[in-house]
Amino acid sequence: MKEPDNTEELTRLRAEKKRMESLLDFGHKLSSRILDLDDLLKMIMAETREILGAERCTVFLRDFDNDSLYSKIADGLGSREIRIPLDKGIAGAVARSGEIINIKDAYADDRFDTDVDRKTGYVTKTILTCPMKDKMGESIGVFQVLNKKEGVFDGEDERILLLLA
Repeated sequence: MKEPDNTEELTRLRAEKKRMESLLDFGHKLSSRILDLDDLLKMIMAETREILGAERCTVFLRDFDNDSLYSKIADGLGSREIRIPLDKGIAGAVARSGEIINIKDAYADDRFDTDVDRKTGYVTKTILTCPMKDKMGESIGVFQVLNKKEGVFDGEDERILLLLA
């Protein structure tokens, strides 16, 4: 009698174990350091990129005075700031709705604003964006990851990003 081939399941379990170990390591790093906000956000972004296998991350904070979002920390932009009106783009949609948005093909989605890609020369393919909320549940910003290196962002990636945001 032939044994079942569990190679695919074993590969999946090993990848899952690696992700959980990375999350645990990240928790240890957070608890062992006292950082200012920018350093903390940079560390969270680096770990998020690694855990999710993403090319870039951006943390957008909400500017309540101007009904917009601004990039507090962003990969690949140097010191340039991105400003997005709340009624524009994927980040704006997430800030307004408070719901996670997972885009498998950025340019096929009508909500995707191509302005940032045009200005930076970057080509966005996949987008995973989740809300950041305060203790009262009010949207204070969004956490966005771009371009999964292998495949597209999945439900597990969504759960992890929500946890980190």
